[in-house]
Amino acid sequence: MKVVRIASLGLVALFILTPGASAQAPWPTINASLVQKLQPVFRSYPGVSADILGIRTGMTAPKAEAVAEKSYAGKYKPEVTHSSATLIYSPPFGYGSGGVNIQSQPFISYIAFNRATDIGMDQLHLYFSSPATGNTLLGAWRRISYDAADYRVQRKIPLVSTVKALLIKKYGLSSYQSKAQDGGLTFAWDFKRKSPPPKKFWANLPGAVGTFNPSELTENLQRDCGTTASFPDLFRIDAKIDATNTGQIRVLTISIWDAATCVNDAQEAKKQLTAAAINYWKAKYNITPPAH
Repeated sequence: MKVVRIASLGLVALFILTPGASAQAPWPTINASLVQKLQPVFRSYPGVSADILGIRTGMTAPKAEAVAEKSYAGKYKPEVTHSSATLIYSPPFGYGSGGVNIQSQPFISYIAFNRATDIGMDQLHLYFSSPATGNTLLGAWRRISYDAADYRVQRKIPLVSTVKALLIKKYGLSSYQSKAQDGGLTFAWDFKRKSPPPKKFWANLPGAVGTFNPSELTENLQRDCGTTASFPDLFRIDAKIDATNTGQIRVLTISIWDAATCVNDAQEAKKQLTAAAINYWKAKYNITPPAH
């Protein structure tokens, strides 16, 4: 793991704004360590292999990376992004003035693998939670493109019908399926704990958690994590096949995403960072403002 990119706001970093606060405010930055309070969740459903290349949500970052490297070992080193969860805190009126930036320790938020094949490119992206939930895998995205011009190599490209059968064998019958004009297919497997999967198509894997306003935390967080109040415990698998006019695959994309853990992770990180901000404010002004 040699290629490391540092980012203050990575793909699954938490950037939490309190009402009235400004990201440009010249406030002090205080470091606070997020502590794991929630246990990893490993999704399991009868007849379903809920993984990509053996990589499952709930795996720690080192474990998921180690499993991925079994398939992507080679000259292309993985790209690793480190991020920090951040809360910009401004207390309510009457509890002092100004604000403070509370920043967690850096953690692995994203790892990207790339592997060239004789018939195209194979890519894998892994998205991780904060240390509040153990810095574990929230979701994964794999894209295999087949773009060989040589006819002898083209014969190795699988048919749409073959891959469809393999997907159903691995993930079970889908809760949604549609067919494109080029013969390509789109699938969605949606799972709710203790209930059948809803027959509704969901968007592809979210880029990740974005910017939250705690005054509207629940609604925005569920939307950004790819879930809703109606289906708060959602875990999903998506697959999309783009086809050629000969019935072969042009691009295959598969993703898994644990929306419920995404929500729980952000809420727990916010809770801990808010507590650190209030403790700082209490020590500075000898008053305890209420949590937003």
